[in-house]
Amino acid sequence: MRAVLGNPKAMRRELGRLYVPVKRLRGLIEGTSFGSTYVVPMLFLGLAFSDIRSDPRSPYDDLLGQAVLIVLGLWIFTLLLTQRLSLVRRRFWGSAVGFTTWWISSWLSNLSDFLNGTSDDLWNAVFLTLWPFFIGYYLWSTWHEDRRLRHTLALVGGAQL
Repeated sequence: MRAVLGNPKAMRRELGRLYVPVKRLRGLIEGTSFGSTYVVPMLFLGLAFSDIRSDPRSPYDDLLGQAVLIVLGLWIFTLLLTQRLSLVRRRFWGSAVGFTTWWISSWLSNLSDFLNGTSDDLWNAVFLTLWPFFIGYYLWSTWHEDRRLRHTLALVGGAQL
C-alpha cells in the first residue's frame, strides 16, 4: 500500500488540502446555522447603526450609517445568491457571511468611536488598520474552504445534501 500512496502523513496532509474533514462535514449536514446566518448579523448591524447614530454626532456619522446599510444590502444579496446552492453549502456560506457581517459591523462601530474621539488610543488605531486585512484573509480562506467542500460533496455524492 505504501508503494501506491506513499508516506501516510504526507498523504493525509495532501488529502486534507483537497477534502473537508468528516467531523466538519457532519457538523454542516446535521447542524443548523440560523443564528449565525440571520440573528447575529442583524443584531450587530443594528447595534452598529445605533452606535453610529448616537450622540455626540460627528460629520462622519451619515457616511458610516450608509456603510452599515450597504453591508446590510450586501449581506441580503449574498444570502439570495446562495439559495441555489445545496443545503450544506448554503449553511456553510450563511454562517461565513454572517460572521463576516458581524466583523464588519464591529469594525464600523469602532471606526465611529474613533472618529468621534471617544476612543483614540493606539490599540484602537491598530485594530482599525489591521482588521480589514483579517476580514480579507477570512474571506479568502472561506473561498478555499468552499472549494474543499465542493470536492468532498462530489466525492460522497452530496448533490442532494
